[in-house]
Amino acid sequence: MDCDLQQNSKNIIKMFNIYNKKDADFFIGVRNFEKRHSGLSYHRSIVSRLLIIIINVLLGKKISDPMSGFFIFKKKHFFKTKKYLYGKGYKILFDLVYNLKYKIKIIEYEITLHKRHSGESKMSFETLKIIIIQILRLLFFKIIGFNKNFKYFIL
Repeated sequence: MDCDLQQNSKNIIKMFNIYNKKDADFFIGVRNFEKRHSGLSYHRSIVSRLLIIIINVLLGKKISDPMSGFFIFKKKHFFKTKKYLYGKGYKILFDLVYNLKYKIKIIEYEITLHKRHSGESKMSFETLKIIIIQILRLLFFKIIGFNKNFKYFIL
């Protein structure tokens, strides 16, 4: 969960109960960008939507909101992928899901974001650059094929 209090903490118990009942690998709180009050500024909403479209087209859709900061997952997936993770930036869900090379059970749960209580969005040109490098890196490995003996590099 992001620490800017945009996600409703009341959703945690609901999400966790469903996650346990459904025995999912990942349980993701996805943002609905169609709602007029998604909790994001107009600019941030457009950038997020565009990035999600790029990810889904280039890397193949695995989840509706790979940029979500509100999710639960089984820690075994982290340990199986940690040596391949990009490890820079703020989008660990994106990094985890798109580095997994085996089938996983994902459940999505629609959430509504509140207006940010304090602080500022981390979305900047530097953050955008990191996300684009991350996308290109994953696309490169998708094109050349994944080889467990090949060590990923960090740009």
